[in-house]
Amino acid sequence: MVVPWPEAIAHCDADSFFLSCELARRPELKGKPAVVVGKLGSCVLAKSHDLKIQGIQTAMPIWEVKKRFPNVICLQADFAWYNHLSAKMFAILSNWTPDVEVYSVDEAFLDLKGLRRLYKMDYGQIAYAIKEDIKRQLGLTVSVGVSVSRTLAKMAGEVNKPDGVTVISAQELSSWLPKFSLGDVPGFGRNTVALLEKCGLKTCHDFVQLSEDKVRSLLHKPGLQLWKELRGQKVFSVEPAFAPQQMITRTSSFQPLTADQDFLWAHTVRQLERAVDALRDNEQRTQEVALYLRDRAFHHSGWSHRLPSSTNTFSDCLEALKQIWRRHFPAGKVFRSTGVTFFRLSQDLGQQFSLFENPGLFLRQDQLEQAKRIIKNRYGQLAIRSASSLRLSQLGPNVKKSLRAKAFNVEW
Repeated sequence: MVVPWPEAIAHCDADSFFLSCELARRPELKGKPAVVVGKLGSCVLAKSHDLKIQGIQTAMPIWEVKKRFPNVICLQADFAWYNHLSAKMFAILSNWTPDVEVYSVDEAFLDLKGLRRLYKMDYGQIAYAIKEDIKRQLGLTVSVGVSVSRTLAKMAGEVNKPDGVTVISAQELSSWLPKFSLGDVPGFGRNTVALLEKCGLKTCHDFVQLSEDKVRSLLHKPGLQLWKELRGQKVFSVEPAFAPQQMITRTSSFQPLTADQDFLWAHTVRQLERAVDALRDNEQRTQEVALYLRDRAFHHSGWSHRLPSSTNTFSDCLEALKQIWRRHFPAGKVFRSTGVTFFRLSQDLGQQFSLFENPGLFLRQDQLEQAKRIIKNRYGQLAIRSASSLRLSQLGPNVKKSLRAKAFNVEW
């Protein structure tokens, strides 16, 4: 006999979070086509559900959106407001259970086991009550998935978006798994899905029918962990003891104002170095890198790049920053400050490699980061830096003094 609830884990994810935050203070816009854009209004950061189902995507140029939907409402991003509501949302979740793991700025995992007796409700009713509590207090809609493992809970939460609740007990797995494709599994990238499809697999039900030895030979430990989670065996626990910072930001202002792209890039890379140092000091990893610029009129603009997997190495973050810069930097505009932000932070539990990643390369990158920290701790924060930031040689006397011992300039 299958026990329906050996564990009970919920995944709570805010729907189109940035836009939901805006609608919480502008309720008159609900139901209307709207997008959140950067301060320069160049691309979409978040979009309403009706626009999403009609093909509008994050990072799409705003001119393209307006061409298709001339009446679209464009709202400028206000990240301070989003962080404020994010903190309030997690506080509400903590009122329901002490076992809350903050996963990103707009999502969390909750351990609900044992709460049915306390609240005299089943797990679906608890999830619905949590969703309505957030909506009532903050005006935000969230989608909640409840199941017997973290992976299944996150997949369940995607089923009835937006503003929905989906519950999958252990007894219901046999009817639910055929509905999920391999691409629905968080942790399965395109290469992994392609490999499994070459083996004749199409759905999660097909995947869990494989033997443990077969899964281990194909996907090694990470794939085996997901195989167990999809079979209803809890591998990844909710970790409430670690409440990661929701984001890490490093910024820099300068005088005189400038449109010199090389100088601006040097400043931005310097902030990236500082942010990576903070990331490693906090024993965290990031999966989203964002660039922010402030122009002469104090207007902000920002763009982000989602990484295929979490990282805490400078080289990975630099490559993401380069991609943002090449795609979005507004050449010719005068700026007064630059900044870098890391989103989607998680605890550094070590690197899990995908099927085609090179462990040796990761080891060398990690050794380089450790060596850099040793040098900086001994000779100062600017003793070793990227060659991209060498244009910042016109520094004040205090900085020059810190470099007096010895400087190492390394190009990555």
